[in-house]
Amino acid sequence: GWDTGILARVSLGGVGTATTLEQTLVDRVKPSDSTPTMKSSMTMMSAAVLGGTAPPRTMPPLDGATAWLNGPPQTAGGLRGKVVLINFWTYSRINCLRAVPYVEAWSRKYKDAGLVVIGVHSPEFPFERDPAAVARATREFGLTYPIAVDSDHAIWNAFDNQDRPAHYLIDANGVIRFHHF
Repeated sequence: GWDTGILARVSLGGVGTATTLEQTLVDRVKPSDSTPTMKSSMTMMSAAVLGGTAPPRTMPPLDGATAWLNGPPQTAGGLRGKVVLINFWTYSRINCLRAVPYVEAWSRKYKDAGLVVIGVHSPEFPFERDPAAVARATREFGLTYPIAVDSDHAIWNAFDNQDRPAHYLIDANGVIRFHHF
């Protein structure tokens, strides 16, 4: 696993795509007359990003995790009123490892603005189902946000997810406003 850690750290230098995406989204949803909040930004994002073309879909339950790391189990009901970013990932896929430092940075940067980040570790291979290995990877990558260990793909299936990494941005009313594979 030494190579994945190095590749994840190397991907932070010089690659501006995630930073560019972040800034584009912030620029599109930032209110011009006041300090942005996640709640006000998400209201604007539905029109700015989605253009009203996709039917609204609410956040499914987070039931079925085989374990939770970095905190107690989270629920869709308990997250009502908060803006949530769900990050589906696995610890051995390089595209996931390239994304997790950015997700951790977003969690820290926007926490005070009301963003709640939740990781969902959904294994691609049988060896990734080991909860101890997921916990070790979580520590090694310095992830501090809550992580659902989704070894049975219960959350994956509830979201009808199709790939990893995958990111779902959910507004304070529990509506999925944006997703990206």
